[in-house]
Amino acid sequence: KFFNGVQMSEPLTKRTKLDEAQPTEIEVEIKSRDFTAKQEEEAGILQFKAIVNDGTPTNLRFLCELKEIFGTQLPKMPKEYIVRLV
Repeated sequence: KFFNGVQMSEPLTKRTKLDEAQPTEIEVEIKSRDFTAKQEEEAGILQFKAIVNDGTPTNLRFLCELKEIFGTQLPKMPKEYIVRLV
C-alpha cells in the first residue's frame, strides 16, 4: 500500500517533502522569469495598464495592437473570437 513513502490511495502527482526541497527546472525558470519581470516593472521598463474602449485614439491604437499580438501568438484562434476578447 506504500510506494516510496507515499500511500497508494493518494494521487501519484502529490509531491513529498523531499521533492519540494529541490525545485524542478520549470519551477526555477518560472521564478526567474517572474523575478525578471518584477525588476523590469520596478525600473519602469515594463508597465501594466487597464485599457478601456472609450473611443480615444490612443486607447483604440492600444486595443488594435493587442488584437494583433493575440492574432500572432494564437494563429489558430478565429479572428472573430479575438475581437470579442479584446
